Amino acid sequence: MGRERRRFERVDSLVNVNYVSEDAQINNRSLTKDISEGGLSIPSNNKLPSGARMNVTIIIPDKKGEEKISAVTKVAWSRRNMEQWKPRYSAGLEFLDIQPFDRERLLRYASENRWIKSDFERALEEDKVPVLGRRGEFLI
Repeated sequence: MGRERRRFERVDSLVNVNYVSEDAQINNRSLTKDISEGGLSIPSNNKLPSGARMNVTIIIPDKKGEEKISAVTKVAWSRRNMEQWKPRYSAGLEFLDIQPFDRERLLRYASENRWIKSDFERALEEDKVPVLGRRGEFLI
C-alpha cells in the first residue's frame, strides 16, 4: 500500500453537506467524516466519479438556526469502504472555490465540534447515513 501524503490536518467533525454535480446528475446529502483546509470527506451510497466537480452547501448549526457555506469542489478520490459495516463508498472532495472567511468559519466550527466516532460508526453499522439536526442531534 502506498503512503498517503496529506497537505492539511484533518479534523473529525460531523457537518451536514448537500452536494450536486455540475451536470445535476448527482444530487445528494451526507454528513462529513472529516474536514480540512483543503476539503472534506463524506460517506456515499454510490461511487462518485473522480474529477467530477460538485457544488456543495455545508450547513453549520448555530444559535440563530444554521449557517450555509457554499463551495465548489472536485472529487479527489472515491473508494469502497470495506470496514465493519456494509460496503459503502467514501469520497474526498477538494475545495476549488471557497471564500476565505467561509473556510475559516468551517474550520473553527469543525475544531470546536469534533465528533465521537462511536456515534457515527453505529449509524453506519445500521446501514444509515446520519444527518445532523439544527441543535446538533442525529436525525437517523
